[in-house]
Amino acid sequence: QIDQVLLCGGAARVRKLQTRVALMFPESTQVRSEGELDEVVASGCAAQASLLAQSAEPAQAAVSAQVLNAPVGLRVSSERMEPVLLKNTPLPAKRTVKVVLPAGETRAYIAVSEGESVPKAEVDEDEDEDEESADEDDEEPPRYRPSRLLAEMILELDEATDATRVEVSFFVGTDGKLTVTATEPVSGKTITAEIPASN
Repeated sequence: QIDQVLLCGGAARVRKLQTRVALMFPESTQVRSEGELDEVVASGCAAQASLLAQSAEPAQAAVSAQVLNAPVGLRVSSERMEPVLLKNTPLPAKRTVKVVLPAGETRAYIAVSEGESVPKAEVDEDEDEDEESADEDDEEPPRYRPSRLLAEMILELDEATDATRVEVSFFVGTDGKLTVTATEPVSGKTITAEIPASN
């Protein structure tokens, strides 16, 4: 879960960039742009070092500087994936997203997939030509499609309401193993899948 996003560098002062980044996170996440570049980078390195120190093989992880080989996320359909952790994310890495369920639903189906970015040319072909009124500077975020199904989970629930949310947590360790946990906070019901690192 992300409480704050701290932007740094000259581009961080661009108001449009701040707005686009803020749209990527819930309203509860604060996006800030103050702070000296050197101090922000040093603080980030210290936080990442703390995560590495908690891993099983911190020394080896620090030397190898491992990153995620491909984006992973939730498969929405055969042609669309919502990325949770992007390619080249430094490991270990963790992120939690919330999934909204239709009212009355008694099961949450979670499909975890590895993905690939959709070439911009293919995205443009799918767009309606009459949507040219949008600001030309407003570039759409990259789109992803699933390339390999990693796991499927079904979380049994009490009847969902409009307020029901399922929190899905992704964690990838320095060994490349992916652990995905889906939890319904009110009932406390949870299910976990572990996916070993791919060769």
